[in-house]
Amino acid sequence: NIMFHPVETQLDRVSELASKQGPGVSLEANLPEFSFSPQEYITQTGEYLMTLPQHLEPFMSGDTSLLGRALRDGTSIPGAKESAESADTAPVDFLLGCVAVSTCAKYLEQLNGIQNIGNNSARQLGIDIGYLGNVLEDLGHSLSPELSSACALLKVDPAQIKTEGSNHPANIVALVKKI
Repeated sequence: NIMFHPVETQLDRVSELASKQGPGVSLEANLPEFSFSPQEYITQTGEYLMTLPQHLEPFMSGDTSLLGRALRDGTSIPGAKESAESADTAPVDFLLGCVAVSTCAKYLEQLNGIQNIGNNSARQLGIDIGYLGNVLEDLGHSLSPELSSACALLKVDPAQIKTEGSNHPANIVALVKKI
């Protein structure tokens, strides 16, 4: 849980930041996709996640089978059930998987707290989630299917959500419509 705390601290700011518009940006202005870049909270999260393998490097050498078994059998690690797909998973990959699962779950939790933001703010969230997906991919993990769906839907025009939503889970479509 201590490994996830810096991520959790940054993601706790999502709903607050989503409601803010940048200076001089009108809610009605339909900005092109290249006008957006990941916000500071998500780049700081990404930087932290990218340093985790270095912090866990001491656990990569030698016989790690006992450590791996101890981690997988420990039920108190957030994301452990979702990350324990293989008994052959190295302890470092297992821990990174736990952090990835917890990060996606926390982001979805934060999205649930957001209501009635502008189209550009919604698209900004999509850009931020896409950045997080790229970081997780670099670490050998991926966004949860739900967060990936939310990312795709946040980037489309609100009028197209109904047609685009047929390819995504109903609960995620409802979440994005609320946003």
